[in-house]
Amino acid sequence: IVRRRDRLTGRLIESIRLEAGPVMGSPALSSNTVVMGVDGNMVCSVLQAPLRIRWCRTLPALQDVGDIAPTVLDSVILVSGNLPSNTKNWWVVLSQAPWGTKIRYSLQVIVNPPRVVGQVYHALSLRDGHSLWKSRVYFSRRRVVGHASGTAVPLGGTGTAVVVLPIADTVVAFNVLTGEARWTAGAHGSRAPVVAAYDRIFLTDRDGFLRVL
Repeated sequence: IVRRRDRLTGRLIESIRLEAGPVMGSPALSSNTVVMGVDGNMVCSVLQAPLRIRWCRTLPALQDVGDIAPTVLDSVILVSGNLPSNTKNWWVVLSQAPWGTKIRYSLQVIVNPPRVVGQVYHALSLRDGHSLWKSRVYFSRRRVVGHASGTAVPLGGTGTAVVVLPIADTVVAFNVLTGEARWTAGAHGSRAPVVAAYDRIFLTDRDGFLRVL
């Protein structure tokens, strides 16, 4: 359910129900439009005054999209999601992996298959929700209990955004228009978005360190 309240009194003005799952992450606001990820694999755009659903789009083969806070940059929505563990997705991952990773993942599937095989980030059009591009799969490196999807942070004026992919334990800086990765780094167990300031990127990790990338 999406509710609109008076910001001074908290009085409920109106509400609408999304025909989808729960929303766990914070919504993003762009002008008069609110964008939210919805479990399991949907993104919805809602007109905020009056409340009206503009569109909802399903992201095939993904899950946990409702865990993330979407990012809106100009006319582009950036989201991320997890690739669930099934035979089809394992073949996708293995086809993209170098030989060392192929062997490690094959053993992992046999001995103790994870719930998620990897993570991707995805761009949608703010206007109608059609897919603009989708990243390659970043392979699962650790098991995460709780929220595990990453929120992208734009680097102002550079055409670049940075996302933490917790299950892949990877930080990715990518081109917002194409999705092409510009660089990657280890996430050191982090699940939080980075902070971009003073021409630096700050990452807090699982061990309590503040890292400057």
